[in-house]
Amino acid sequence: MGSTPDNPETVEALTNNRALLESLLSSPHPLLSEGKKSLYVAVEGIDGSGKTTLSQILQKLLRERGCRAGLVWEPFYEESKALLERAGSAGPVAEAYIFAADRVLMHRLVLAPMLRENDVVVGDRSLVASLAYQVTRGAPLELVVELNREALPPDRVYLLDLEPRVARMRLEKRGKGGLRFLETVQERVRESYLQIARLFPTLVKVLDATRSPGELAAQIIEDLAQGPSPECLKALKAPSSP
Repeated sequence: MGSTPDNPETVEALTNNRALLESLLSSPHPLLSEGKKSLYVAVEGIDGSGKTTLSQILQKLLRERGCRAGLVWEPFYEESKALLERAGSAGPVAEAYIFAADRVLMHRLVLAPMLRENDVVVGDRSLVASLAYQVTRGAPLELVVELNREALPPDRVYLLDLEPRVARMRLEKRGKGGLRFLETVQERVRESYLQIARLFPTLVKVLDATRSPGELAAQIIEDLAQGPSPECLKALKAPSSP
C-alpha cells in the first residue's frame, strides 16, 4: 500500500489527528436515529480508478442477489457541478465548501431516506473523498472535518487503488486528454487515501483496481457478507469452522 509518501505534510496531519478523524467517521448520526439503518457502502479512489463503473455494477449485482440496493454519487446536484466548474482556480477551501454543501443536502434529502428503505446503499464517493482531495490540495483538515459534521459517514469504504499513470491512460482513452499534469496531484491524493486506510483498516478495504469491475463487485459482496449484514447477504456467509 505504498512506501515513501509524496505528501508528507498531509500524511502527518492525518496521522496526528486520528482522533479527530475517528470522531467524524465513527460517530452515530442523528439523521438515522429514526428508522432502520441499512449498510452505506462507499467506493473511493483517484479519478480514473473505476469508481463509477464499479458502483453501478455493485448495485446491479446486489439487486440480482435479492437485496434492495440504492445508489448515490458525489457531487450529486448539477448546480454543485456548475459551481465547481466556475470555481476553477479558487482553491481547495472553496471546493471543500461546495462539496460539503452538496453532500450534506444530498445526505439529508436523498441518502437518509434511502438508508431507511433499502438493504444497502452504494455511494460513488463519500466524505472520505474530501479528506483525501481537498486536504491534500491544501484545505485545513480541521475545516474539512467540521464542514462534514452533518454528513453521514459510510459503514464500509472500498478503496480502488491504482497507479496514477494507469488512471491517466484510462481517462485519455475516454477522450479526456491533456491530463499528464494531474499525475503528481493524483499520486499525492492516492497516498492520502492509503494513509486513511492504514489508520482505519476495519473501515477501509483496499482493492486492486486493475481487476475487472465484475470481480471487484463480487469480492465486495463476499466481504460484506462476512460482517453484520442484511438478510439478503447472510446466505453468502461462509460456514463457521467447528
